[in-house]
Amino acid sequence: MNSFLSVDRAEKSFGRFRALDKISLNVEKGEFLCFLGPSGCGKTTLLRSIAGLETIDRGTIIQNGVDITHLPPSSTIRVLDQTN
Repeated sequence: MNSFLSVDRAEKSFGRFRALDKISLNVEKGEFLCFLGPSGCGKTTLLRSIAGLETIDRGTIIQNGVDITHLPPSSTIRVLDQTN
């Protein structure tokens, strides 16, 4: 079974600061999770990347079998709406 959301080796830097360093996770449909950590550890950057508000430098984001890594936010919303 494929995950509803899969982030594979996501990397994002802002200048010399590495906000995401090879982050990978899988989320099943209906699963609940939260991101915990100190300020500056990449929580918001990861969420913004999944939402399409930030572009990751490397890696992939797959949602419901669709590669949304480089889709704009409006396209990401359409993918979410189609999964109901």
